[in-house]
Amino acid sequence: TEVADRRFWKRSWEIYRAFLVCGVLMFAAGGLLLWWQLQTPALGATEVKDFMASPGRSLFEVLTLQRQPFLADILPMYAFFAIMAPLAIRLARRDWTWLLAASVGLWLIAPWLGSFLPTTTIPHWSFNPFAWQIVFVLGLIVGLYPELPQQPQGLTRRLLTVAAIVIVMIGAIV
Repeated sequence: TEVADRRFWKRSWEIYRAFLVCGVLMFAAGGLLLWWQLQTPALGATEVKDFMASPGRSLFEVLTLQRQPFLADILPMYAFFAIMAPLAIRLARRDWTWLLAASVGLWLIAPWLGSFLPTTTIPHWSFNPFAWQIVFVLGLIVGLYPELPQQPQGLTRRLLTVAAIVIVMIGAIV
């Protein structure tokens, strides 16, 4: 398991580095748009004007995940999941029901927890890892226990199906 842990941590570092490269590329793309004097909606998304006003601060904010350039904003969440994967796998192997219960609890308070994420440009991250972790946990559980989706029978299976349909309908309405 130590080998797998190292692979997850290495993958998290790779994702973080990709995030940094994307951030630099967004600033560079914005600089090119300004240099060519192209006024496009994409110019604002590059955050190049903030970078030009204070390059050191802007780079520091990207390094510390306070500023998440457009199109790179999902990568910090993926890096977080890669770091947490070894712990989540160990918890799921012990008792997946407790991991799922904790994940649902975290999901319920995700909007509140999201307000504690470091940010300078928007009031919250575009992808709140506390909310999206439930998708990660569900995938992890099904990956470790592929027989689970086939286990519910009869009334339990029908109740789960109805619950899933209700959740989707509520989500569509909201």
